[in-house]
Amino acid sequence: MRAIVEDALAAEHAENWENRLNDAGAPFASVWRIEEVIDYPQIAARAVMQVADTRYGAVHLMGLGIQMSHRHARPETATPEVGARTARMVREAGCSGEDITTLPV
Repeated sequence: MRAIVEDALAAEHAENWENRLNDAGAPFASVWRIEEVIDYPQIAARAVMQVADTRYGAVHLMGLGIQMSHRHARPETATPEVGARTARMVREAGCSGEDITTLPV
């Protein structure tokens, strides 16, 4: 059965299936590529995508899907580098400095 369904779905473009399923009232959801989400007009209109400047260039980050009346939530800093906060977090978990230096990398 799976092969039959896959062959039928592959026979038409995804947009055609989306229209047909929508017209039939069938529950479904499209899987979008990241570029499609970033460029979607409603996402732009609601200013959901935020841009953070990093040492690697501009990075697009998904903001809140809701809007607050008193302020817009925006990232204030870029995501920390991998491992940038590891020592502090391990110390806060109760490990000693020696424990930290023996952690596998």
